[in-house]
Amino acid sequence: MSVPALTLAGAALPASAGGPGAAAWLLPGLALTLAALALGSFVGSRRGAAAVGAAWLAFVVAPAAAVPAGTALMAGAAPYFAGPAVQSGWAAGAVACALLLAARRRSFDHLETP
Repeated sequence: MSVPALTLAGAALPASAGGPGAAAWLLPGLALTLAALALGSFVGSRRGAAAVGAAWLAFVVAPAAAVPAGTALMAGAAPYFAGPAVQSGWAAGAVACALLLAARRRSFDHLETP
């Protein structure tokens, strides 16, 4: 779902000074989606997604929003997306979550509704 939107955004938006490009969001998005699914295999999908969302808010959004006035929000979030080392970390996290999800795939066989 996000690949076409990011491709269009990357083509339409100018490169921001100090901020990551639109394509830099792909690996974090994939890693967080896989993390929510993997965590959901232990605690349920809703709780897993809520926990990953809360962690995202606490560790990325809140510090990035606390940047001094006049500084772009994207520049504050850049350390979480920009650079090969950071992107490699997101890729490693995505692979680890995918492997855990593959190992725990049977936990989704009998989902219960509340």
